[in-house]
Amino acid sequence: MKLLVVEDDRETALYLAKGLNESGYTVDRAGDGREGLFLATSGNYDAIVLDRMLPTMDGLAVLGALRSAASTTASRACVPAATTIWLNPLCSASCSRVSRRCCGAER
Repeated sequence: MKLLVVEDDRETALYLAKGLNESGYTVDRAGDGREGLFLATSGNYDAIVLDRMLPTMDGLAVLGALRSAASTTASRACVPAATTIWLNPLCSASCSRVSRRCCGAER
């Protein structure tokens, strides 16, 4: 499963990527909104971890751009504190495990 983490705090992004990599996920990172939007629209991601307060373009603007793109169909999985996770509805059953873990249903 391929994930994109869009987070401007380097330490947080590395922490998330490390944990997800250790769980067997492939993770790409973007450090600002414009880079995140570029990667999200040019890559084939199963899920996106998107921070709301980003430089160059905030997370809500990135999300709005993704939603308005004709080729993108994202669905909301859960909303932890400052980060929103969006899952591709066509992804495998492993997406459900990520969503349940994120929302606290799987510990």
